[in-house]
Amino acid sequence: MYCYLGCKPYAFSGSPWQIWLWKARKKGAKLIVIDPKCSSIAMKADIFAQVKPATDGALALGLINRIICNKWYDEDFVANYTLGFEELKNYAAKFTDQYVEKETGVSGELLNKIAKMFCDSSPRSAILTGNGLEHCQNAVNNIRAIACIGALTGCIDHLGGDFIPECPNLKKLRPDWEKVVQLGPVGYDKYPALAKVQENHTLLAMDAMLSGKPYPIKGIIMTGANPVLTNANAAKVIEAFSSLELLVVRDLFLTKTAELADYILPGASFLERSEIIYYNRFQTIALTKKIIEFENCQCDYQFWRGLAARLDLQDYFPWENEEEVNNWLLEPMGLTVDILKKHPYGIQYSPKKYQKYREKQRPFDTLSGKIEFTSLYLKELGYSELPIYTSPGYISCPERKYPYVLVSGARNVRYCHSRYHNIERLVKDLGPEIEISPEDAVELGVQSGDVVQVTSEVNAIKIPVKVCKKGVILKGTVHIVHGWDEANVNLLTPDDKNDPISGFPLLKAVPVRIAKV
Repeated sequence: MYCYLGCKPYAFSGSPWQIWLWKARKKGAKLIVIDPKCSSIAMKADIFAQVKPATDGALALGLINRIICNKWYDEDFVANYTLGFEELKNYAAKFTDQYVEKETGVSGELLNKIAKMFCDSSPRSAILTGNGLEHCQNAVNNIRAIACIGALTGCIDHLGGDFIPECPNLKKLRPDWEKVVQLGPVGYDKYPALAKVQENHTLLAMDAMLSGKPYPIKGIIMTGANPVLTNANAAKVIEAFSSLELLVVRDLFLTKTAELADYILPGASFLERSEIIYYNRFQTIALTKKIIEFENCQCDYQFWRGLAARLDLQDYFPWENEEEVNNWLLEPMGLTVDILKKHPYGIQYSPKKYQKYREKQRPFDTLSGKIEFTSLYLKELGYSELPIYTSPGYISCPERKYPYVLVSGARNVRYCHSRYHNIERLVKDLGPEIEISPEDAVELGVQSGDVVQVTSEVNAIKIPVKVCKKGVILKGTVHIVHGWDEANVNLLTPDDKNDPISGFPLLKAVPVRIAKV
């Protein structure tokens, strides 16, 4: 049984999930889709639950309450391999059918059907989530609540369940993170959980560029990124990059970010380099094949090694070329680049095993060694140990001047973020558009092709309308795909409304108003 939550695998270019799903469906596997939008895959689901944006945590906790009350959970797994069951049970009890329906729009009857179908198939039930769940103000705890469902029902690391893949034993290229922390990376003090998993906060970096606090950022060298179109509050991104003393962009194309650069250098495409890739779902490792080379175009390693040598930092780049780097990475596995070249379809580095936790002295990689319904790690950092649900602002504190809820960043199968918009045959007869329900179209007095102005508390854009079929989009909710310069939706998204744990911005439930132009 598959449960797709905020996930559209058809929009994943080349995704194997499509193949796995339909093979499983032919064998009788059930499919549940939970999403604010009725997508093509939702139409084929056994159960489709159309939730209000950013309320996934309430739905998950409602399911948890149902599962526990009906004793549909795996008592052995919960008793031996989890921490905090009683605390989770007591907290989830607040998520009654009435509350969940009011918060999410999903009825108690449908909630029960979802819980029963999932549990009837357990432990061979798996939840696949999209990264859109990360882009709301309660993202981490919403995702934690969803993850608790698989643990409650004993689906963890089961065949057909939530498989935990083993990663290849490669050497690590990252620097000593403790030394990095001593330098005070931007955002470390405000979002320590993010920093401790070796990530930095780019939104706060924009503030540092403009304010000089906690220290000035005067230059950036950027490879293969286009934050002017993909970061929240695009106007601030443009202002921040324009304030730099030096901006260098390495890319294949003249992107909107590259237009701001002092220097634009040609980047090497995937066809101009060989790199190690691994597919952890299959536990195989392979080497991509270099096809072509251009005289004055350096691969990433050549560029950074050359720059390091000029700055007397060559000790960090001791390898002469990419092949030497790759051989060094592969050493612990007893593999070499030459061996991988002889196996173009890859080598399985470890056979797939299930329920590996039963063989380990420390079953899971947490502080307690168990699946933690109550997180000791987050508690140590001063956060709630439980996956506490916080209602999105448009529900808890609605503003009359912003009566619609914008969901941004949905995928289009032709594109990946802002990529491929410069390929004429892929953009023919297409462009940015705002998708709205027919009910909202009537209220606004618009039809497909009309232009409207969409305004948030941050900014405004003008964009053509696409009126969807009835039921595709909830009344009061609108969708805009990101990545279009002609109508950059990230001019509307705020950079100061963030998840308190990850710091990720609010992109999926932005209050807006709409007016016909």
